Amino acid sequence: MRLLIISDIHGSIEKLKELSVKETEIDVLLLAGDLTHFGGKQQALPLVEILRSFKVPVLVVHGNCDRTGVADLLEEEGIFAHGKLVSAAGVPLIGLGGSLPAPIPTPSTYSEEEAAAVLGALADGIGGSEWILLVHQPPAESGADRIAAGRHVGSTSVAEFIRNHRPSLVCTGHIHESYSVSSFGESLLVNPGSLKDGRYAVAKFGDGEVSAELRRL
Repeated sequence: MRLLIISDIHGSIEKLKELSVKETEIDVLLLAGDLTHFGGKQQALPLVEILRSFKVPVLVVHGNCDRTGVADLLEEEGIFAHGKLVSAAGVPLIGLGGSLPAPIPTPSTYSEEEAAAVLGALADGIGGSEWILLVHQPPAESGADRIAAGRHVGSTSVAEFIRNHRPSLVCTGHIHESYSVSSFGESLLVNPGSLKDGRYAVAKFGDGEVSAELRRL
């Protein structure tokens, strides 16, 4: 199974259109948040229309820069994965949107305790050895959470959940400059970077194997 992994579109309709033309040989599209840049439902609508045009299953969590209306629209479309255990073409997937409080106020944030509660409530539903975690905020002290100044700013709750429950693949975003494919515990961790900057990733998943590569438009 080929997964198209994107994050942090921040309202860039043209980049998403370009991607829809370039990447046509995929089976599932995973979006790790920030469809909009402080937008709501109306700003998200044209982006969701493009997501539909890929004609593959799509699963999305909201980002910290997405207002409540974005989550409402994703729920209406049946593609919202936040706080749920869902199926990505038969593979179990758990979603967590939003982020820890940022240096500037953003619409969708949570505490470490709230993140742990959302994830913990879903853990018992994971069956088998292969599953995916789709989360906007990357795990702390990882290859995906280092800001330009060099400091790690990820979530300790997300990190603990990954170590304890060992997803095969973790798809994240939020920290644009920390685009990477790396190992975190027993999991493959992918931060595709910001699609607004032309960055994304493609992963191969299944039969006990998972790999990913970063790409650019």
